[in-house]
Amino acid sequence: MVYIVDKDGKKVASSRNLEVLSRYARKHRVTKSIARKESNGRGYLCVWYSDGARGDSMFASYTVLQNWIATKRKRSGWK
Repeated sequence: MVYIVDKDGKKVASSRNLEVLSRYARKHRVTKSIARKESNGRGYLCVWYSDGARGDSMFASYTVLQNWIATKRKRSGWK
């Protein structure tokens, strides 16, 4: 599951896939995103939104994460 939590840690959105990150970004602009490679080769993504909410997700591969976030930045103007 992928969750979006507000500034107080309360769940405001969730989904079984990454669509929740994009859907929330349509309402609240992405202000920052960080992609990090984990020691096991997986990728970790954390996204902050203009209303102070945060979403994070793990990817099976860091390369897949890099490609996904590059597409989002190109198409949607993610930071």
